[in-house]
Amino acid sequence: MLIDSSVCRGCGVCARVCPSNAVELVEGDAEIIVRVYHDKCIRCGECVEKCPYRALSFSREFEHTSRTSLTVMAEARIPAVRCGACGRLFISERLGVDIAGSSRRELPYLTQLCPDCRARVAASATASRKIT
Repeated sequence: MLIDSSVCRGCGVCARVCPSNAVELVEGDAEIIVRVYHDKCIRCGECVEKCPYRALSFSREFEHTSRTSLTVMAEARIPAVRCGACGRLFISERLGVDIAGSSRRELPYLTQLCPDCRARVAASATASRKIT
């Protein structure tokens, strides 16, 4: 499996659809890391088919042998944005730009707070509304 890190957004679709858990997303210091473990990959093609950015493709190399798991994976490192409230990495910079292009009015809200913090803010705002 190959990952084109120049187009990968770190959206996580590949990890969610992989039936053998061969793809994982990991938080780095200031980046989202996408890893594909070849020893777990069953070459079903779900990740390649479902990737909305066409960042994944099959390698022409069919045999991967190694004594360490670090050499038996493809990896992409995508710069990410931290949540303004909790500090957790939650969206890649590229995905934020994609969202900005489609929804400029919602951009600050969508790209400054992670989903958990957005839910807390929305719940707090709803709870503090006066019922008339």
